[in-house]
Amino acid sequence: MNLRHIRTRLKELQFPQSLKTCIAFLQTPHGLAYDPDTPPIIDAHNAFEEILQRDQTYYNSLLFYYSRENQNSEAINLFLDLHRSFKFDGFSLSCVLKACACLCEQIVGKQIHGHCIKSGFVEDNGLVSTSFVGNSLINMYSKCGLIRDAFDVFDGMENKDAVSWNSMISGFVTNGLDYEALKLFCGMRLANVKLTEAVFVAMLKSCTKLKELSLARQLHCRLLKGGFEFYRNSRIALMVAYSKCNNMDDALLLFTSMHENWNVVSWTAMITGYLQNGNAKQSAELFCGMSREGIRPNHFTYSVILTADLAISPSQIHAQVVKTNYENIPSVGTALLDAYVKTGNVEEAAKVFEVIEEKDVVAWSAMLAGYAQVGDTEGAVNVFCQLAKEGVDPNEFTFSSVINACAGPMAAAEQGKQFHACSIKAGFSYSLCVSSALVTMYAKRGNIASANDVFKRQRERDLVSWNSMISGYAQHGDGKKALAIFEEMQKENWELDAITFIGVITACTHTGLVDEDVHAKHVASCQANEKLLASSALAAKCSHICWSYNSEEFALASLKERVLLELVIGSYFYKKAVKAKLTAYKGDLFSDKHRLESRQAILNSEGTSASSLPHQTFVSQHEEEKTSHESIVDEKRKQLSCLWAQMQWQRKGRARNFFWLKAV
Repeated sequence: MNLRHIRTRLKELQFPQSLKTCIAFLQTPHGLAYDPDTPPIIDAHNAFEEILQRDQTYYNSLLFYYSRENQNSEAINLFLDLHRSFKFDGFSLSCVLKACACLCEQIVGKQIHGHCIKSGFVEDNGLVSTSFVGNSLINMYSKCGLIRDAFDVFDGMENKDAVSWNSMISGFVTNGLDYEALKLFCGMRLANVKLTEAVFVAMLKSCTKLKELSLARQLHCRLLKGGFEFYRNSRIALMVAYSKCNNMDDALLLFTSMHENWNVVSWTAMITGYLQNGNAKQSAELFCGMSREGIRPNHFTYSVILTADLAISPSQIHAQVVKTNYENIPSVGTALLDAYVKTGNVEEAAKVFEVIEEKDVVAWSAMLAGYAQVGDTEGAVNVFCQLAKEGVDPNEFTFSSVINACAGPMAAAEQGKQFHACSIKAGFSYSLCVSSALVTMYAKRGNIASANDVFKRQRERDLVSWNSMISGYAQHGDGKKALAIFEEMQKENWELDAITFIGVITACTHTGLVDEDVHAKHVASCQANEKLLASSALAAKCSHICWSYNSEEFALASLKERVLLELVIGSYFYKKAVKAKLTAYKGDLFSDKHRLESRQAILNSEGTSASSLPHQTFVSQHEEEKTSHESIVDEKRKQLSCLWAQMQWQRKGRARNFFWLKAV
């Protein structure tokens, strides 16, 4: 952009005559002596430096140009250097206030507000005489999060125009005060101020947050009356509002009605809407349809579609991202990295991570989560150390990811404690995700006392924290404490899930109790049909009473699940009574694959522990397998010095054949 173009734009916008005079002067040999290859902002600065006698007009021109080119720091520095020597007008003040808003420089913004009072643009009692300056102050305070100061300026304005109302409403929406924005919108209508498209867009954003479908429809009617229905921004805002309110039918009607005005923003809005409403298939179809309509996805589109659980492989979208040169954009790179992590392809995720030039803390956390997911503690620790070397400040999600990685079996015992100390130093130890990760990590590593300490210090708890403590106590043989935690959880009216019941039933297994009340609760919660839950219930009953072939839990569970086979055998290894009933059933209950796995499990077994569940499976009674069973028994006897004996067990008139194992 050269100076001639600026002059043309100034005429169109009808800026003060002083600026036009300045531009006309800069078109003299002073202003035209510039290198075409020089960047425009440097060219403007060089032209300004060549002027020997400068006045306010020239400084205003350069200040305007800095603001227009988003050179916000330069605009603020120029104002602070010269505000004592020259008296800036309202236009100059609005330019520098815009720069403060973009940089969220609230301290400098307040200083400029004081300069406005000193210059007479704002009176001592807060009254703002010029709407031009007042609107800029409202915008600056709103973007800096000082919404009370913004409203004070708005309330003190003598002449509020449509921009003033829109700036204040947008400020409320931006700062999450949606109901206040709604009240102000009603006040705007009562004041008979002409509604603009910007006001409707701001209010539709508020409807999106509040999920008020009726309000969105009322605003839609007002848009029709105001003649804004065919404005693209209004339609897109309506589409987003309807999709957030779970009304995809109306959103689709709006989308199809603007066929001639389709652009990448409208397509991305529809894709996002379907994803948020759980329709990933329709999102994928829309994404594929963009190319057929000749519309190229942008980096926002790729960021959205990569977060979905689609049948489309991440590698396919990755190829499109590379082709369109969006791979280096942090949002796209992070989304692509996360997509590979979800599919367990950490190697490709690491390659994408290395390509991202400007890695933010979200990208680092996603990479850490990937290593934690596959149990690569070393990789997660290396990424965290690299993050620290590059001076990136970790957040609570970063710490929760690396702590989860330290919960794996390959992690050193002290690593989790070290990251716990780091989280305390960074001030994130009381964060919910970090404290829950700490409880899980300590429980899995066997340090149940430390897990309990963190659990007691939690300011707020989630379901993960409760389940980790229940499972931790249950797995370490302290079933009574696990049940006590469960009772405390019930008193606080937490919604129970399958993992909760698995922990409680495991606790019953270790305490020798079969809590029928717990079983009734999990049946009432429609969790009894889950395989893991039914398996745990079966194991609990096996540990305390004689197990029946027609057991309800046995019928619910899948007999071909290996975890069930292990639980049935493991339930008999309780309270140091090293006796296991290796039941033999007809071969049609188990596949050949599981029979082979049972042989290999016994051969690979190193011993039997009273505190852990042995990984052994049933032995079939088929006549053709007797020879192989005898060889397995002989080899097992040699390795473990075990004596195998066959006996009959009579229950309810039925003969059951069991092998009893007695360790010497």
